[in-house]
Amino acid sequence: ETGTGIKLREMAQVHSAGAMAAARARERALAGYRKAQDEDEDEDEETETLMTDETSPMMDEDGNRVPYPKLLRLVRSDGFNFFIIFWVIVAGILVGIQTSKSLQDNAGISAVETLILVIFIVEAVMKIVAEAPKPNRYFSDSWNVFDFLIVVVGVIAWILEHAAGMDLSGSGNVVLVFRLFRLFRIMKLLKAIPQLRIIVTAMINSLPSVGYISCLIFLLLYVYGVCGVFIFGDNDQKHFGNLGIALVTLFRVMTFDQWGTVLYVQLYGCDLTYTDPDRTQFGCTDSSENPFGAVAFFFSFIMVVSFIVLNLFIGVVTTSLQTATREVRADPGTAAEEFDEITNQDIEKLVLQLKEQLQDCKAEMEETKGKLAMILQDEQQ
Repeated sequence: ETGTGIKLREMAQVHSAGAMAAARARERALAGYRKAQDEDEDEDEETETLMTDETSPMMDEDGNRVPYPKLLRLVRSDGFNFFIIFWVIVAGILVGIQTSKSLQDNAGISAVETLILVIFIVEAVMKIVAEAPKPNRYFSDSWNVFDFLIVVVGVIAWILEHAAGMDLSGSGNVVLVFRLFRLFRIMKLLKAIPQLRIIVTAMINSLPSVGYISCLIFLLLYVYGVCGVFIFGDNDQKHFGNLGIALVTLFRVMTFDQWGTVLYVQLYGCDLTYTDPDRTQFGCTDSSENPFGAVAFFFSFIMVVSFIVLNLFIGVVTTSLQTATREVRADPGTAAEEFDEITNQDIEKLVLQLKEQLQDCKAEMEETKGKLAMILQDEQQ
């Protein structure tokens, strides 16, 4: 074997040793990171075991000691939340069942509804007491105000029905109001499920921007409606007889509701596309074909309104969803694990682990470089 072959083989061995050293360094860094995570979890468990309400009292947002920490934890726990969700679903099912007139006066359904009302009253009282020493904080959340309003109206309806003897199963404006509020009980799901809260909050936050986009769409509809009456009005009285009909027609085109039928009337004229009832009702005395104008009009309208402007709604709602997600995540009543994400502390730990790994690799490479220099020196001698 020549000296060059021996040299290449030794260099390959050194390179393999360096790669193995780098792999060992990565394994050590990963093991150290896992060990640090396990130690942090053990420390958290020990801290939770040692901390009690007496040694480390729960504090509210203003720095005041919470007088009923166990009650506050209970009303914010997942089990309590699931319990309320269950009864909200039951209340919604009962409202649907009562659409049958034969079941509106059922004693069993009335008893269950009374039980649900009591549960909602207890829920509201527990949450108000849990906010002590400032129970008015309960009403700072609009969802809590909505829940409390449902409870108040439910209590009034129960008093009117059982104490005053009013029949709430009949018809009338007052009865309709109480029925609607009874139906609104199922809307408590929006508060109980954070993901639904995000969607509803995004819808509410996007209303101002959606309003401006709606104004833009109306302006485009108005401009195209006036042009459509001028261009196609004589040929197509059914779809462009006046501005009002033209706006309705363009709304159909915008939503792709049989818009091809409207296009064909302009392409081939009303004489070939109108039915006999259409001719009798709208007339067809000035039939004309306008293929180029029709294609330019409708395709430009669809491109501008349907594909561009309507997509602005998606952008607005997406931005509102991001904002709503941050708001719901900031709510202390929302479980942190439902929105798990990497924190700054996790990033810092990863950076430190990578830094140690790079230092180990650098040391291994320096050692490999020294061995390679010694081999080359021996070859030269």
